[in-house]
Amino acid sequence: MSRVIDAVHAIKTRHYTARAARVRDGGLPLRPGIARLIDEARAASIPVAIATTTTPANLDALLHAPFGPHWRRRFAAICDASTTQLKKPAPDVYLDVLRQLGLKGPDCLAFEDSANGLRAARAALVPTVVTPTAYTAHHSFDGALAVLPHLGDPDAPLPSATANERPAWVTLDTLRRWHREASSEAAAA
Repeated sequence: MSRVIDAVHAIKTRHYTARAARVRDGGLPLRPGIARLIDEARAASIPVAIATTTTPANLDALLHAPFGPHWRRRFAAICDASTTQLKKPAPDVYLDVLRQLGLKGPDCLAFEDSANGLRAARAALVPTVVTPTAYTAHHSFDGALAVLPHLGDPDAPLPSATANERPAWVTLDTLRRWHREASSEAAAA
């Protein structure tokens, strides 16, 4: 089974790499809120890391357009398929990032888009916000801090029933509050 998964992943990577020029030129923009929150965290001296089991080529194709050719400098740690043997839902990629940062899981916050990603982060004890994709929207996200369609931006606010139900977009203050609430709940359990 592992060989089949590796073969499918290799095909996906070749397909993705073949379209990298289009992606690299902004053909696949980041979802609302991602770039803004990375920039806000950087301005607040909050380290941001990447814990993914995709390939370095995929990462480069995705992050080159929004952040430029030196995008890696924005991140305090990057662990990917080239640095971690086991794919998610194994927590290895998160544990590697935590080790590099010198942090514990409960002190951090993860952003995921699939049930496997959520399981990996939770196994590393990292509280997690989930923004499902069209492919993962049917997954179960029990245990997530929040499940949102995206993180929102001023020009792409979060859909909500009422303005009081949730903020128009996720801010660092929103994330801090969710993290505090999760820490309080964990301490009470």
